[in-house]
Amino acid sequence: MTDKPTTIVPELLLPTEQATELVTLLGIDPATPPADLPAAIVDAVRALAESEAGQAGNAEAVAASARRVGLETIDKGVLASLRADAADAEKLRAAAAEKELDEVLASAVGRGKIASSRREHWRTMLRRDPAALADLQSIPDNTIPLKALGHDTNADVADEPKWFR
Repeated sequence: MTDKPTTIVPELLLPTEQATELVTLLGIDPATPPADLPAAIVDAVRALAESEAGQAGNAEAVAASARRVGLETIDKGVLASLRADAADAEKLRAAAAEKELDEVLASAVGRGKIASSRREHWRTMLRRDPAALADLQSIPDNTIPLKALGHDTNADVADEPKWFR
């Protein structure tokens, strides 16, 4: 894939297509004699540097250049403020999600869907797989007995034998 060095600018030892592209990008006439090309390249680079230095103070020129390639410019202070606001918003979103998860788990424990000792297990599972919420919701209430089951005679405590107390 290596091309022989160009005869356009022999001092640069670039392949012909690269030398031609360089000359074109710098705005140098391709018909410039090879002997005059090194000086023409130096002049073009100096002119480019001077024009960019002149535009460095001109914010509108910089913004216009950026828009030509599909970019938008933004002040550093505004960007820092936006980044800080985004970080704060992310913290608020995470806190709200954690609060919602706490409420869901408290409800599940209170309704007897899960044992309170399994709360952290479910917290971890729901953080990793929010779709597991459907599994949690499908567990019937009172799976972990919270209400009396069976028969209750409502016997008076005074009727119980003394040895039973």
